[in-house]
Amino acid sequence: MRRSVALIALALSPAALAFRPPPEAPPSLVERFDGVQADLEAIKGLLGALKGKPPLLAEARSRLERALAELEGLENDTRGTAAPPPPPPPPLAFMNASSGLCLGVVGNDRHRAGDGVELAPCLGERGQRPIDQQWNVVPAGDGLSTVRNQATGLCLGVRGVDRATVGAEAEVYDCGAAPGDPRLDNQWKVVDTERGVQVRNRVTGLCLSVRDGDRHGPGAVAVLDECDAPRRGRDSTWGTAPYASLVPVIVERVIERAPPVRPEPPPPPRPIAQAELDKVLKTVDSQSFGEDKLRVLKLALAGKPVSVAQVKAVIGEFSFSSEKLEVVRMLNPTIVDRENRFQLLELFTFDSEKRELEGIISQ
Repeated sequence: MRRSVALIALALSPAALAFRPPPEAPPSLVERFDGVQADLEAIKGLLGALKGKPPLLAEARSRLERALAELEGLENDTRGTAAPPPPPPPPLAFMNASSGLCLGVVGNDRHRAGDGVELAPCLGERGQRPIDQQWNVVPAGDGLSTVRNQATGLCLGVRGVDRATVGAEAEVYDCGAAPGDPRLDNQWKVVDTERGVQVRNRVTGLCLSVRDGDRHGPGAVAVLDECDAPRRGRDSTWGTAPYASLVPVIVERVIERAPPVRPEPPPPPRPIAQAELDKVLKTVDSQSFGEDKLRVLKLALAGKPVSVAQVKAVIGEFSFSSEKLEVVRMLNPTIVDRENRFQLLELFTFDSEKRELEGIISQ
């Protein structure tokens, strides 16, 4: 009897009576729950008549055991029906409309409360995708948000603890500095405009901007400024997008702006080795007539790269100007240091010879 009463008390406890499948549960589970509730209601009606009446007690016990078993089955079947919580929104990149640089934190992913905020290349210096340029916009109520840095969870704020004017520097700081301190300067209103978004500070109404107007590069300091100051232009306007989706866009822009890659010219040919030239000169020197010497040169050096110094050495094997000019005419196409060909003029005496030499080397 005591066990039956204990079971009844358990089944009629507020937790059991309050159980109900979630709205998105299948209709069959809801029907099963309604059946359990019917059994529990019947048990409640039998409670007053249990004393001294075993048949009623047996019926109550049977209904109770069935209701408890069904409750356990309902709990198991309902666990998988609840919709999973939506994933958190991906971190955003804030790209400055004036420079195309991204909002980051001084310190390259290693920073602490009070560190400044600056512009930096959106992919880092070596394309490492730094997480200090990734931000989570977290609703804070009344249309306001905190802008939390992905690297440390610190919030975008303003130096001065709720007292700031035009030119005040932005920083990252604890989202709540102390118990009961709301850190109002860490709250922002992200407002859509025709050119992008403006990030307006709750305390001052000023906008997140960049020092030095529209002329800034990596390392430029983020500050507060008038949201629509005509002298500032687009540096108070930001483009926002999930950082992961922004990476291909940035890469494409980098490729578009990069100068065309031109193949490097091949290195200039090196003149023949001096040992090879010495063999040729030895053979030339063994010939008695200039015609034979020229024949050896044609067979040995035609088409081979030579330097001006080597050409001068070959010319020294000939006595007549006409033969010397013929040597130049033969070797001129393959001279590698063509800027030095003027040195050949010193090997000729008469103006007529020099003019003819000039005609040869100018080709």
